[in-house]
Formats: sequence, C-alpha cells, structure tokens
Amino acid sequence: MSRSARQIKRQMARELAKDAERITMAAYKKGFEDGAAAKTEQLSAFWIKTMERLEEIPGIGVKTADKIRFFILDATEEEVKKNQQQQKEAKKK
Repeated sequence: MSRSARQIKRQMARELAKDAERITMAAYKKGFEDGAAAKTEQLSAFWIKTMERLEEIPGIGVKTADKIRFFILDATEEEVKKNQQQQKEAKKK
C-alpha cells in the first residue's frame, strides 16, 4: 500500500519539528553553558580581588588577612562537601 500525500506531509512535518527542536535545544544548552561559564569567571574574579584587598581595611594586617582568607576558603570547602553529601543522599531517595 502506498501512503497518501497527506501522510507523507505529516511525516515530513514531524521530522522537521524534531530537527528544529534538537537544533534549538543544542543552541540553548550552548548559550546556557557559555553564560554560566562567564558568570563563574566574574564571581571568581570578584572573590580574588576581594581576597587581595583585605589588607586595605584599617586595622587588618598581612597575618590577619591571611587568617581571614583561610577561614573563608575552609568554610567554603566545608559547605561544598556538605552540599555534595546532601545531593548524594537526595539521589538515593
């Protein structure tokens, strides 16, 4: 049995829609990843600049600035580990 022209048109329209969706999603993901990477870079630059400028605060010398830096970095590392553990537990559920 041969397919009618209407069936062929419908099939072609479905295939085009799938292709368009695939292309759109690929572009969206690339844009999202590029945007996320740019934002991460901005935040990293901000924190580096902030950490470098701690000595500029009146009453904070080199030693105190180093202690503050280590405190922030340690706290951040602990939070990251805690969040990773919570995500693993959530995935198990």
